[in-house]
Amino acid sequence: NNKHGWSSDALLELSDIANEQLRTLESMNFSHIHTKCQQELESRHSAAVAHLGQIYSQRLADLAQVYTQDVCPESDKFK
Repeated sequence: NNKHGWSSDALLELSDIANEQLRTLESMNFSHIHTKCQQELESRHSAAVAHLGQIYSQRLADLAQVYTQDVCPESDKFK
């Protein structure tokens, strides 16, 4: 017995259980989770890029409208 009152047999059994669980964890394959996360990340990235493209296009259209409606008519005054 050690200072905690565990017998050698109990400690060996605990060690065996821990080693078995460790082997189980080591043998698990998480590649499907990684693949799913990667696909989700790519999907969100594509959606974000598309959204930014829409914002850019709208701002470009807004600037073109300001230019044609406000800047061009005003520039005639300086000709």
